[in-house]
Amino acid sequence: MIHEQLDEQASLYVLDALEPEETRAFEAQLATDDELREHVRSLADVAGSLAHAAPSRPLPSHLESRIMHEIRAQKPERTVITPLRTNWIPWAVAACLAIACAVAFSQRQRLTDRLAAAHQEAAAARDATVAAESRATAAQTQLAALAKDKDLAEQQLVELQQREADARTQMATLAAARDEALDKVARTEAREQQEERVARQERQRQPPAEQRQTPAGGEERDEFSSVQVATLTSKMSKAPNATAAVVWDAARQRGVLNGSNMPPNTDDRDYQLWIVDSRFADPVDAGVFHVEKKGSTRYVFAPKIRIESPSAFAVSVERRGGVAKAEGPIVLAGK
Repeated sequence: MIHEQLDEQASLYVLDALEPEETRAFEAQLATDDELREHVRSLADVAGSLAHAAPSRPLPSHLESRIMHEIRAQKPERTVITPLRTNWIPWAVAACLAIACAVAFSQRQRLTDRLAAAHQEAAAARDATVAAESRATAAQTQLAALAKDKDLAEQQLVELQQREADARTQMATLAAARDEALDKVARTEAREQQEERVARQERQRQPPAEQRQTPAGGEERDEFSSVQVATLTSKMSKAPNATAAVVWDAARQRGVLNGSNMPPNTDDRDYQLWIVDSRFADPVDAGVFHVEKKGSTRYVFAPKIRIESPSAFAVSVERRGGVAKAEGPIVLAGK
């Protein structure tokens, strides 16, 4: 870029108005600066164009006659030759104006170039800003989506953890119920084996059939005399047709309950059978049983305590696994 002082020297150089030393220094710099040479060439072209563009001024028509008249009027002994004045001032003014116009045009062109460059830079900055804002918006959208996915994943994790906890609880409950059932089965089998041994010993102690004495009245004792049958009726307003029949064998201390039209029990509740014996203040626990959706059930029971003379049977709804003493409502009862 040509600075202002160098531009002024170039204008004076074109007009041949520099001092000899300034001319030599300027020409030395001109020899090494391509941009400066191009600038001087453009100034010279503009100056020459303006000079040739100036209108020509014709000589006055009376000039020749006036000059001849003056020559004749002069005395021969005194011949004075008056040189014609050269009309260079208009040309100099035109050249100055041309140089000024060239300088102004050059400065205007540089300003135009700078302004265009500034506009381009501003446009590039605006484009960069728009691109940055677009990237920022896309990043915010992605962050929002990631946050939503994170919340959903955390919610699913909580649900899975809750399901795992519920499954563990159910497994523990099932394991406890299984252990309890196995324990009851083991106790029942042991009791049945004990009862079988006792019955076998009693049979061995009995005399042969021909030596047995008949009871008073001359009739032999009926083998079903120790069997008792009770009918249990519904105490439920929502299931009035529910019934159960209990067959109790006092000799074997075992019984069977056959229920029908009974509502199915929920997972956290069991039906529990009770035997009323006058020897005990509270009904005796005879175990728990379930009723499926069809409403019927068959339950074989053997109380833990020996029952001598049952006077009634009852069924209540208790918490899962049963209780030692009746707490829930009585739903079936009968003699």
